[in-house]
Amino acid sequence: MKTSYNNIREREEAAQTLFAAYRQGDQNAFMSLYDMYAEMLLNYGLCITSDKELVKDCVQDVFIKLISKSQDLQVTKVTSYLLISLRNRSEERRVGKECRSRWS
Repeated sequence: MKTSYNNIREREEAAQTLFAAYRQGDQNAFMSLYDMYAEMLLNYGLCITSDKELVKDCVQDVFIKLISKSQDLQVTKVTSYLLISLRNRSEERRVGKECRSRWS
């Protein structure tokens, strides 16, 4: 279910609430976070690289990290965390892919 947000602040407040709920064990909150950000992250990733499969994998990696490390993460802005994580992961995977092709 997509929800319309009037501005970035509203989206971030909703994301913070959902992340806190997920950390307290609400699995539906994670699904709502995913629904809120998956398409945005995919579009952002495609601005970084045109390799759609790489971007899909990186988006998945970002959400897996969010799940696996949610109790340890000190996230103050969910949107920033997700976008920066995607950028970093995309760069790591892209460089790794280039190195593997160069050395094989």
